Amino acid sequence: MHFYITGITFYNFPYTFGYLLSRGLYAMFREEGDGFVPKYEEFLRLAGSDTAENVVRRTIGRELEAPEFWREAIESLEEPLKRLEALLPRVLPSKTP
Repeated sequence: MHFYITGITFYNFPYTFGYLLSRGLYAMFREEGDGFVPKYEEFLRLAGSDTAENVVRRTIGRELEAPEFWREAIESLEEPLKRLEALLPRVLPSKTP
């Protein structure tokens, strides 16, 4: 519910932005492995000291204004979505009479 409430964009945008940013960073960690950890720690240390765009650029080396970052973040949701779709038939009652 916090991610999408029509008509209240000022409220849900930070949740959506933060969630997708975390998914993008997690995708980078999965790709780079332990070598990503120092970058992430520096990102956390500097968070709040500048704009998100500048902190990510300085610490992670990516451009938040580039569509590729956000595309990768959204694509990182494909596997969890597949697992959810496989699980749903087992946990939801059948709607057939």
